[in-house]
Amino acid sequence: NVAVLVTLLNTMSKYLTNCSNKPWNAKFRRILLSFRVADNKITSVPHGLQMFGKLGFTIQGDSDDFGIQIPVHTDLDVIQQELHRLLQEYS
Repeated sequence: NVAVLVTLLNTMSKYLTNCSNKPWNAKFRRILLSFRVADNKITSVPHGLQMFGKLGFTIQGDSDDFGIQIPVHTDLDVIQQELHRLLQEYS
């Protein structure tokens, strides 16, 4: 479903924007998958987690939760450009 994919891409873009605005803040570099927004807009989308992985995010788990991590070395501008391209393609 294209609408679901566009919602996923917009969600990814919002997380990246937050991370770009405050790259030193660790809370903007990790998305806990137990959060309602993540559950509704990421994990419930077929291949949603794989899409994050293909764009350079890492998926990590610990004893408390699973999360999507934006590594410090990630070039946020490159990912934003790719997201913008995908949004244009599917919108």
